Amino acid sequence: MATDPFPQRLPTIDQLGVTDVSNVSESPSEVATEWLNAFSAAIAQVDAEAVVDLFLEDGLWKDVIVLTWDLGTFEGRKDITKLLDARLAATGLREIHLLEEPLREP
Repeated sequence: MATDPFPQRLPTIDQLGVTDVSNVSESPSEVATEWLNAFSAAIAQVDAEAVVDLFLEDGLWKDVIVLTWDLGTFEGRKDITKLLDARLAATGLREIHLLEEPLREP
């Protein structure tokens, strides 16, 4: 029996703490914008702890030439914290926002 080399799974509504999906009134764009605004504010404050708090325990950070000038994936809050502690302040990353083009909406 083969083992799954990619054990990550999409978060379930239980894992996300959602108890009643019938009253979710926000659009995907609103949800993404709300999360990204919190993410951007934490990045602007160079607050690695606040950034990491926005991720699930087994969350992934896919760095595409942003903090490391390389392609890499950091798995889990511990590795993401190490990355941010080492590179966030040095990069001067600021003002992250979603593109508001209809074809690129979440």
